[in-house]
Amino acid sequence: MLHSPAPGSSLWIDGALTPIGLLLVAMCFRLLPGRYGETRHWEDFACTIVAGLAMVGLGGIWLATFPLEDSSVITTSDFSEYCRSVAAAADGRHTEWSPNRSRLSGLLPILLSPRLGTQDALLVNAWGGQALLGAGLFLWGRSLHSPLAGIAAVLAACTLAPLVALGRMLTFYPVIVGSLTFSTGVVAFACRWPSKRTAFAAGLAVGLTLLVDLRGLLWAVPLLGLAGLRMAAVGHIRAVGMLWCALVTPIAMAWWWAPWAYPPQTTSLEVLAELSKGWQGVVEDWHSRPPGASEGGYVWGRSPIQGIPGTLWWLSEQSRRVPEFLRTHPRTLAGLRQHLLPLQTIFVGSAVLGLASLARHPLRLALLLGTCLPFALALDGAIAARFAGLRFLGNGMPFLALVAGIGFATVVQGRPSEPRPRRLHMRIRGAAALFFLFLVVVGGIDSLASPMAKWRGRHNNSDAGLLTACDLPAGAPEGPTVLYRLP
Repeated sequence: MLHSPAPGSSLWIDGALTPIGLLLVAMCFRLLPGRYGETRHWEDFACTIVAGLAMVGLGGIWLATFPLEDSSVITTSDFSEYCRSVAAAADGRHTEWSPNRSRLSGLLPILLSPRLGTQDALLVNAWGGQALLGAGLFLWGRSLHSPLAGIAAVLAACTLAPLVALGRMLTFYPVIVGSLTFSTGVVAFACRWPSKRTAFAAGLAVGLTLLVDLRGLLWAVPLLGLAGLRMAAVGHIRAVGMLWCALVTPIAMAWWWAPWAYPPQTTSLEVLAELSKGWQGVVEDWHSRPPGASEGGYVWGRSPIQGIPGTLWWLSEQSRRVPEFLRTHPRTLAGLRQHLLPLQTIFVGSAVLGLASLARHPLRLALLLGTCLPFALALDGAIAARFAGLRFLGNGMPFLALVAGIGFATVVQGRPSEPRPRRLHMRIRGAAALFFLFLVVVGGIDSLASPMAKWRGRHNNSDAGLLTACDLPAGAPEGPTVLYRLP
């Protein structure tokens, strides 16, 4: 059994609170641009790296301890499937890879498991996914409002247990969620500042969503649409053609790489999206394929592109047939009470402030609505069909952190008017507000957002079987080493 140190011990304050707080203050004073309209891309790049590392350090390593009751990590019912897939791929037995997951989502543990062991490699993979989550949230918030909104979005994510817990989840979900969020941030950045480089980066981001998981199609379609329309609005026909070429080329490369990511045994998206999994004893006689359902099945790089509209229609029809009573099922309500409902007022208020602040900026408003759409649908699906489970809520919650960050920045800075001088007193106000938010997030100020708030649920997931659940690649350590050093 893995045990955690007492959250109230001085180790937490002296070892983590002071350096992280000082780092945030330094970011406020030095890395924020002098004007709203300025784009110092080297500063954005630096902030993106810091945001990713902060999400792992603050969220995955520190705050993730609070939602866990009797374990330092989270496993799922298919944990042994992840272990077998990683061990088999590390030994070169690629035909034994799980048919439900992309090999790209498990690339890091495949590479690291011969040296670290399967379980430690999965843990490092979770941290990598969480780093992508933090980096994506910063780019997303920075693009739609300001750098302060990006930093605040990362801190807001640390108040949401499903996002914090990604850093302790020994599955491929952290990388999937992180990749989708990072891709969204990159596309938002490219739409704000279109150029050949950013268009190419947006194409890479869309390709990443398609390769990291079959469900990434639901993110790729709106992201590609937003990027394509934005590049078309630059004006000159020649420039539009070059930007579109830069955007589409990486997506074509993603199609070429798809057979590696999705081996021949991969199941289709229609099979993967089977909603009745986990409904045993709750829903009877539910037929999963409505009339006119897609017959072939979607697998990126292995099924015809012209079949994508049929797949999207099938998924839409499938979601409409979910029984309504699942939204009010006791398991669903319990999950919402433990992870979301007490914070609902904060996020609704932030959304209202965000919409109001961007009302005079049609491009930013369109980006807010368009980029949030797939995450909102994922969150609604987690509530409507997955009993508001911890890992399913995490798929859709990044957009809540974004709107909270934008709402926070609106209160502190106002509307993102351009250009607007940022004088010393404004920097001091931003730094003070951000440090106050940090204290709220870590529990230094008692509030509903505190990790020790009484309403928060504790995830009961014993790790007693970790040592025997994984097959070990040749030459790997016999048991986890990093896991037992977690707080």
